[in-house]
Amino acid sequence: MRGRSADQATQARSGFAAASSALAALRADGVSVAAAQVQEVVDEHYRWVCLFWTPSRDAYRGLADLYVDDDRFRQNIGQGDDALVDYLRDAMKAYADARLA
Repeated sequence: MRGRSADQATQARSGFAAASSALAALRADGVSVAAAQVQEVVDEHYRWVCLFWTPSRDAYRGLADLYVDDDRFRQNIGQGDDALVDYLRDAMKAYADARLA
């Protein structure tokens, strides 16, 4: 975390969990992955990823697939809720297609 601001360090530690929790609530409410409120959460996820690496559209879509395809990610992210991981993947792909080059 050397060279990061205090806010960036906090975001690095808690950003993924915050996004995952918000997405779980939105999925439970039946909100479409393309809905503005879901895409705002995915934007937070993207900004969290960018603390470590800045993915292109294809790379972010690939990360979305990795979350689903690799059991280690699927289990860690979903904590037994595979539908949440699928929802995150679909939301990330919608985000990538709409906002990334």
